[in-house]
Amino acid sequence: KEKKDPFVFLMPAKEAIYRPFGFETVYWCQDYCIQKKEQWKEERENHIIIEEISGNCPDKVEQLINELLEYSNKILKEKYQMYAVRDFAYYEMLLKEQESQKGTIVIGRKKESGEICGYCFITKEGETELREVVAHKEVESQWIQALVKKYGNNQKLTITGTALNLAEWKEGSKFPCIMVRITDLEAFLELVPLTQEDKLWIFKHKKMYVVDRIFPQNTGVYRLTIIESPKGDYLKAEKVKEPSKGRFTIDFAINIEEIQKKVFKNLKIFLNEVV
Repeated sequence: KEKKDPFVFLMPAKEAIYRPFGFETVYWCQDYCIQKKEQWKEERENHIIIEEISGNCPDKVEQLINELLEYSNKILKEKYQMYAVRDFAYYEMLLKEQESQKGTIVIGRKKESGEICGYCFITKEGETELREVVAHKEVESQWIQALVKKYGNNQKLTITGTALNLAEWKEGSKFPCIMVRITDLEAFLELVPLTQEDKLWIFKHKKMYVVDRIFPQNTGVYRLTIIESPKGDYLKAEKVKEPSKGRFTIDFAINIEEIQKKVFKNLKIFLNEVV
């Protein structure tokens, strides 16, 4: 709150531990069993080359991570409204984590141009598992084929957490992956893209009384204003009254949990983090 961080997030051991403190589950992981398809034999050659990032050559690792950085942040921005921005330290640490599990970071390249068209993280402790499988939409099927042929002994793989459309594949377990908690309401609401419906609601409700029973620093009356921006309109919520300071007029009252549920329900989220 002091740093004006809009929210915090965590990976819960159990949701029940954190719900009493106002945490809300916003991102779930879904396991998929990806099996080889017979028609793959008849399809044309797969035009994706798989390249692994290995820590044996620091200069090569630096080059590959920088390439991956540019690609991953670009494609995640295209697909999602909320995601963890990658930087060099992010992937450097992630590579060490994967290597500790006998795995690595895998990059897919178009054979003709050499451009990156997909990536994933792989672990080989016990059954081979892929995490955060991402690719351009037009090469999703080929990317899956390449991964199964390379790491699944042409049979099957388990994928946990993906930005691909895997509706056709067999689903396994689904589990809560990330919970969030608003820490600074004013900073948080400025991040939220407004729909036309939101704007109409704000025009009607100029002042909102927010109750945060666990973190009373967020409790109070907020004046709502729409700020127009070239990147999209957003909401400015300025705290104008503390709840203990006399009488006040409001247009609407809501608790912090309701705000979280409404906002995160409408966002495209990819917080595929292991924390």
